[in-house]
Amino acid sequence: MASITFFGIYSMAQDWNEEGTFIMGDILVQTQVPFENFANLSTWLFFSCVIGWYCVSRIGWKRTTNLHSYRMGLLQIMLLGFTIICLYEILWTFTILNAEITSQMILSGQTPDIDALTVQYP
Repeated sequence: MASITFFGIYSMAQDWNEEGTFIMGDILVQTQVPFENFANLSTWLFFSCVIGWYCVSRIGWKRTTNLHSYRMGLLQIMLLGFTIICLYEILWTFTILNAEITSQMILSGQTPDIDALTVQYP
């Protein structure tokens, strides 16, 4: 996670120095690892966050049994927020991309180039 984050910050600073503008997170979406058309850095970052949270929760689950009610409540709110954000990202990605592909097929009568799709996020 740290290496992807530092790479994104470094690339963003480099774009800022060269062009005077930057698009936050653009390098994470445009860079594919380990080879072309496999997985974006943002996908690897998402998976590493989920795995990291799982590992942290498995290591520290016994410590949460002794938490006071307000601390447990804060922890539950934080985990609920994390879960909602993850579900939103998954559902948004699948529904919007599927709708974009389907509408392109209906309008043009041919299968679109998936690599060239752009989705405007709200």
